[in-house]
Amino acid sequence: MGNFPKLSAYSCTIAFLGEDPIPTGFEKQIGFSYNDPKVFASPIFRKGANVGVLAALISCALVGVLSPPAAGQEKPKAEAEAKEMTLARAVVGTGVENMEPVGAAETFPASTEKVFCFVEANNIPNDVELSFVWFQGDKEVRKSNVPVKAGPKWRTWTNKNLMGQKGDWKVEVKDGEGKVLKEVKFKVE
Repeated sequence: MGNFPKLSAYSCTIAFLGEDPIPTGFEKQIGFSYNDPKVFASPIFRKGANVGVLAALISCALVGVLSPPAAGQEKPKAEAEAKEMTLARAVVGTGVENMEPVGAAETFPASTEKVFCFVEANNIPNDVELSFVWFQGDKEVRKSNVPVKAGPKWRTWTNKNLMGQKGDWKVEVKDGEGKVLKEVKFKVE
């Protein structure tokens, strides 16, 4: 096809305003020929007419008539299908540097002062708040809520001062409705 933009219900401009003649292939995209007498019977469309006016009138007439699929444009599947948020990673470590967890482990010495629960969320359809619920054994010892913004990926974390408390620990990461998305278990020895 010629060198011109795809038309859609979202546009009312054409890049070849002022060009003469209309680029080859334009008629294939809009579904009729630019020298079709039924379409261009008006004196404004006769030979020698301003192609810029012609192009502007055609593009504005097409707004609302052509849908993106009719103009050969399809929405990407990611937009067409709403996806649920997922947690790609959830780990406990000794810190976070450059938006990445460091010192990730399942067992920490009692001398470890503080640990961090790091998560990476994907396919976030709306702004949401995640809850990080920290447990020592079966006892809830801390709950932190953190915002997560809509988008393809978001990383966040919370931390807990261990204060030498040995035993089995876990962190439950919950969505705004209280559904557990991930559970991360670790030990302090």
